[in-house]
Amino acid sequence: LMRIQISHKRLRNMIEEAANREVTVNFPGSYLQPESQCVVMWLVCTELAGQSFLESSIGSRLRDYLVVAKDFQVNAQGTMKVSSEAAHIMGAARLIAKSLLESVNTFPLCCAQILFTIDKTVLKKIGSKEVEQVSTFLFERFVLEAIITPSVFGISREDTNDTQKQALEVLYKLFKFSSKATDPPLSA
Repeated sequence: LMRIQISHKRLRNMIEEAANREVTVNFPGSYLQPESQCVVMWLVCTELAGQSFLESSIGSRLRDYLVVAKDFQVNAQGTMKVSSEAAHIMGAARLIAKSLLESVNTFPLCCAQILFTIDKTVLKKIGSKEVEQVSTFLFERFVLEAIITPSVFGISREDTNDTQKQALEVLYKLFKFSSKATDPPLSA
């Protein structure tokens, strides 16, 4: 159904109708709930086009990080020594962020249409504060999920060991924390 909607240029209208219905009938933010029609369309669309975007944008950087993470130091309890590996973690974060920025122009059109239409509908119906939730949703439910579970997104084809899983979790937390940070106030 999604492919038909895309090929007949009806995707934007379909999303707008769903977002309008969900924002009007339900509570604000319901359009981002798992049972939401908008979210279902987003998930189908990312399955169709989003995984190849993630593979091409961050796939090689994440795989390189996993190779290095295999040899990260762990303590006697098997916990990764984050302080010992901070340079590798920060380096990987910079490379992944750079790759995402460089590939933003190749973001799948169908995914962009869904997000843009939800953004526009929410802005019109609810206001600008809610629009930030759409951006957060994109980042957390798409990019960060690919970082924490690369095999689900086809980025990593081999099993990850415990140290690699811990390294992915640290990278995930770093990106999540960074996405919540605000710019410091400018001094006068």
